[in-house]
Amino acid sequence: MRLRIDLSDYLQLKTLLLAAMLILMVTSVALQFVALQAAFILYCFGLFVLYNKEIDYLGTDDKNYLALALVATALILPINVFRTPTSALHFSMVLATLAGALVAAKSPRAYAAASLLALLLSQGAVLWFLRKAGLDNFPLEDMIEGTSSNGITSYIVCLQINYCVANLHARGRAAPLTSAITFFICVVGYGRGSILAGTAIMLISLLFAFRPLPRIYAIAATAVLALGSAFLIAENYQIIYNFATNNTKLGTGLYDEPRAAMIEEYWNRLSGLNILFGASFDNTLIDRFFNGNPHNSYIRGHHFLGLFYILLMGLMALRPLFARISLTEKAFHMAMLATLLLRASTEPILFPTPFDVMYFSMFLLFGRPSRAPLAKKRAALPSPKRSYA
Repeated sequence: MRLRIDLSDYLQLKTLLLAAMLILMVTSVALQFVALQAAFILYCFGLFVLYNKEIDYLGTDDKNYLALALVATALILPINVFRTPTSALHFSMVLATLAGALVAAKSPRAYAAASLLALLLSQGAVLWFLRKAGLDNFPLEDMIEGTSSNGITSYIVCLQINYCVANLHARGRAAPLTSAITFFICVVGYGRGSILAGTAIMLISLLFAFRPLPRIYAIAATAVLALGSAFLIAENYQIIYNFATNNTKLGTGLYDEPRAAMIEEYWNRLSGLNILFGASFDNTLIDRFFNGNPHNSYIRGHHFLGLFYILLMGLMALRPLFARISLTEKAFHMAMLATLLLRASTEPILFPTPFDVMYFSMFLLFGRPSRAPLAKKRAALPSPKRSYA
């Protein structure tokens, strides 16, 4: 397989503007500055104003679904604001990230290029830090003050999944190389959730990388990869086990007692109107010991914006099933989105945060024409239209 790079995709003004949006997104979350998040909101609205004439591509079903999600959330917003005043700010984040996504999904190739630029810059920053700090003693804990190693690896995982989905949809290519780098960063970051997510992303990308080959070769390559991996793991099991036990949280098992306790406590508060509008964090473990951080995107979304919001946002992950793409592509996208949503169950990376711009973008991309067949029959297909780039 040859690596084909179309530099024109990366030199477009829109690509650079979208890359700046994604970089500002990551920076605002990582540094946790309110001013940066406000700047991100304004930037997304600014992009929407600049390119609002180009968002006429939405299908009727997607328009209706988004309208339903916004209206259902807005109807109960006044009560949510009365109970939790910051809900108004979080709703503005929903509007801003949707506005940015509407611009991004209009140009899938430009968005895929922008996603790669943002991913490489983020990976490069982490690798540069590791080059200076070394790999011992959990170095990512000290990379950004106030941001844990788990947070940093979660951001990289989200950027990687976003790029994998955007790149496959726009260019028909998997992203095994960047996925391998993400896996390495996740292992160094030692968190269980990120290591499992990084492993899933890398395996999915590697399997799908063989897709352009004739079926018999793809099957043979997959079999060789699987057998080779099994052999290496079997031969080095003790080394892998010792490393996982001593250098990651996998050694303590997959059960996380503090997170489970927070979920159970919040669940027990759900009764009556709390189910519809969201429960309070007051005097909970989340409030007393975790500074209001539930370490769960679904609890976070339900708390701020209620049941309709979190249900409708979660159901967006089913969009690939109804897209006009092959079964193989549907399987790829569903696997990637499942990985993202599982990661969101242990970190507040979505619903609503600046990272929602990527979640909305992926949802909207599935309503756009897929260019994945290019990887199989490049010569038999016409060149992409100018408006698509």
